Amino acid sequence: MISHRSSLADRESLHESTELSKEARDFAALLASKVYYFLGEYDESLSFALGAGKAFEEETYKQGLEEYVETIVCQCHTWSR
Repeated sequence: MISHRSSLADRESLHESTELSKEARDFAALLASKVYYFLGEYDESLSFALGAGKAFEEETYKQGLEEYVETIVCQCHTWSR
C-alpha cells in the first residue's frame, strides 16, 4: 500500500505543478480523483474532481462512468450539509 500511496502523491503533485498546462493539471486531478474513488475515499475523490475542472465535466458525457460521476455529485450534496 505504501508504494501505491507514493504513486498517488506523484499524481497529486502533477495537479499542482506550474510547469504543466492547465489541461494536463486538470487531467492529473481527474486521475487522482478516480484513484481515490476506487479506494473508497470519496471526500478525497471529490476534492480532486472539483480541481479537475473541464476534465471532470467531460467525464459526465462518457458512457460507463455514470456510477463515478453520480457518486461524486452525491458527495457534493453531502459536503454542502
